Amino acid sequence: MIGRLQQPRTRHVIIAAMLALTLAAAVIGFFHRQALDDLAQRQDQIEHAAAASVIHSIGDRFAHLRHLVALFAHNHATEIAALAASPEDDQRRSEVAARLRRMFPDLFDFTVTDDAGRPYIVDWDGHLPNICQEDIKAYAERLNAAGGDVVYQPLVHPNTVMYHFDVMVPWQAPSGHQGIFFVSFPLDDIALILQRYQPPGHRFILVKSAEPRLIEVTAEGARNRLDAEHIHLTDEQWSSVEHLLPVDGTRWSLAVLDDAIFYRTARASIHRQALAVFSVCTLLIGFGAWRILRSERERCAATRLLIEREASLANAQRIARLGNWDWDIRRGTLHWSDEIYRMFGVEPRGFTPTYEAFLAFVHPDDRPCVEQAVAQAVARHAPYAIEHRVVLRDGTEKTVYEQAELIVDAQGTPRHMRGTVQDITEKRRQEEQLRNLWRAISQIPIGVCITDRHGVVEFANPAMAGTPMSGDWCAVDSVHAGDLLCRGLGEAMRTGGEWRGEAADTQGGGTTRYLDMVVSPIQNEQGDTTHFLAIAVDITAKKEMAEKIESMAYFDPLTGLPNRALFHERLRQAEALAGRGHSFGILYIDLDGFKDVNDRLGHDVGDRLLQNVAQKLAGCVRDADTLARHGGDEFVAILLLQEGAGKPDVQTVAQRMISELATPITLDGQIIHIGASIGIAVYPAGVGNIDEYVRRADMAMYEAKRSGKNRFVIFGN
Repeated sequence: MIGRLQQPRTRHVIIAAMLALTLAAAVIGFFHRQALDDLAQRQDQIEHAAAASVIHSIGDRFAHLRHLVALFAHNHATEIAALAASPEDDQRRSEVAARLRRMFPDLFDFTVTDDAGRPYIVDWDGHLPNICQEDIKAYAERLNAAGGDVVYQPLVHPNTVMYHFDVMVPWQAPSGHQGIFFVSFPLDDIALILQRYQPPGHRFILVKSAEPRLIEVTAEGARNRLDAEHIHLTDEQWSSVEHLLPVDGTRWSLAVLDDAIFYRTARASIHRQALAVFSVCTLLIGFGAWRILRSERERCAATRLLIEREASLANAQRIARLGNWDWDIRRGTLHWSDEIYRMFGVEPRGFTPTYEAFLAFVHPDDRPCVEQAVAQAVARHAPYAIEHRVVLRDGTEKTVYEQAELIVDAQGTPRHMRGTVQDITEKRRQEEQLRNLWRAISQIPIGVCITDRHGVVEFANPAMAGTPMSGDWCAVDSVHAGDLLCRGLGEAMRTGGEWRGEAADTQGGGTTRYLDMVVSPIQNEQGDTTHFLAIAVDITAKKEMAEKIESMAYFDPLTGLPNRALFHERLRQAEALAGRGHSFGILYIDLDGFKDVNDRLGHDVGDRLLQNVAQKLAGCVRDADTLARHGGDEFVAILLLQEGAGKPDVQTVAQRMISELATPITLDGQIIHIGASIGIAVYPAGVGNIDEYVRRADMAMYEAKRSGKNRFVIFGN
């Protein structure tokens, strides 16, 4: 979205920069054109003013010279007439020339002619140029035609020495002589006038009016200072002539030429200035656009970061099921985050949150508590936290936890209340599940213990430890269970696998319980062991049942002695021992007089009598020996004989049994006399079948009975 927003703005900035550059170019172009026009207008003004000054100055110069020459001719008319009468008088000529030079220091030469223009004297080294002669004659003719008072219009006359201009005035002596007084001056003054008034960017040249491309005088001097190729205006110069102005009182025209180099330089300067201004504008606009784009990028980056953070916050709120709200108490407006809308099952576009609308979601039973918490927070200027239920529009009930703080202004007036609301429905459900699980674990008869990876107990239910506990290494309130747990933990830590074991746990009062324990490692997602779980099952009942079953299978229920099955198993074991160099004896015992007691006193007395007999017989054998009830009133015994022992030891035990049973037994006030007939068979005796020894002992017992009872008989004797 930011990219879509940024691109149009970037285009807008670029378009604005281009428009600014276009506007700047237009403005600069306008002022550039204005500057060029101003330059042309200013140069025109300067040109006209300078040209007028030149024309005026030249006219004044000629008028002044005419006046002075005419004054000289009038004042010295007698000398001039005398000189005209005697042109060979060099002294008089020198005196007139000296007087002229005192009046005109820059004088070039002078001539005196008659009224027809014929010279009397020529101060030109004796030679008057033809052009001068023709000019004098023409002026004389005009004088004669006009009757006098004709102004001579000067013109540049060439000479071998220098180019000059002439001032001609009529003269007349009192004697009646008259003619033309002709004075020649250098062109330096005229060149100085051109030089003084010639403005930059223009060039002033005096040209011959009748032949306008012929150069007469320039600011640099007369035509003689130009080489033959440049005494005429070139085509380029002629094309640059802006004005050709006649100079009053002369036969000259002032040609005003544009100085192309000056104009090129001036225009180039204006162009450079315009280009420089445009470049500066371009740089400024470019820099401004860069700054704007940079600011725009920074703004977009900040906006992107803000949007990302808002999205991250919204996502975090969604994951945590936590929303935030802002209540403007003064305006009564309430702002909800997106998560609260989701939490309350409403759409932002179709629902306007208000405090009253929020209260409508609160469970009716919890609403007074919520209103009271808000009122107290506003009254006390204190934060509040409350857990309550909300009921959605579809009837769904949720549990939420709400926290808020009050914001007041400088006068202490409540302005805002900001807070959060968290959906803790799942949390409370999980807590209830954990409570149920805890109750189940606490009440099951199976011990459960959890330790960390170092074996420190973190949890143990009562069945394991008596009371829940944690914090000690293998600390369980049972010595045997504790030892078993420590042993199992040590093995599980060492192998990294499961361990199983059993142990007898002696309780207070001497009772014993049997435990079956399994210790298993608990691993995380990476397969690392983080905890150990120990489960202990009380198998006392199972043990007792197994022992009872074993007792029923291998022991006589009346006397507690091994029965016939266990007797034959022990017989096989004795046979295996005998195969390694040992021997044993088999005693087959039958009670004498038992049937009479049983018939006379009853089976109950008979059973107790058998129990009494079993105790007496058991007292006659060692723990390593086996005494079993073979059936009815018959007993058998297996006597393990030490190496080197034999029949004498067996006879001793048999005799002890007979003696013990010969002692009267009192039951229910009745003195009972019984005896025993015992048959003996000693292994080995060269017989391969072990059951044969039992049969031989049985045969020896019957022999003892036939021999008078209450005695023993060894088979084979």
